[in-house]
Amino acid sequence: MAARVRLNLQGFYDLRRAPGVRRDLDARAERIASAARSVGSPEAEYGVGSEQGAKRPQGRWRSTVFTKNAVAMRSNAKNNSLIKSLQAGR
Repeated sequence: MAARVRLNLQGFYDLRRAPGVRRDLDARAERIASAARSVGSPEAEYGVGSEQGAKRPQGRWRSTVFTKNAVAMRSNAKNNSLIKSLQAGR
């Protein structure tokens, strides 16, 4: 007889928004932002934001790194600062 597995979808949702998961994602985003500052211009400012996505069905937590000023936008366009700094988030 085959074993039946029943997934607790609410449990997965709660796990995705657990404080430890959120802290880890925010720390990774901060490391990426710091690395992006060192790749491009020192005057470039990068911001970090995080939020939970819509629950349809996953509701995954996500952290984003974004440019905050024109210097950062120019630096990212010229040097791909954000792409080059992704390894810092590991």
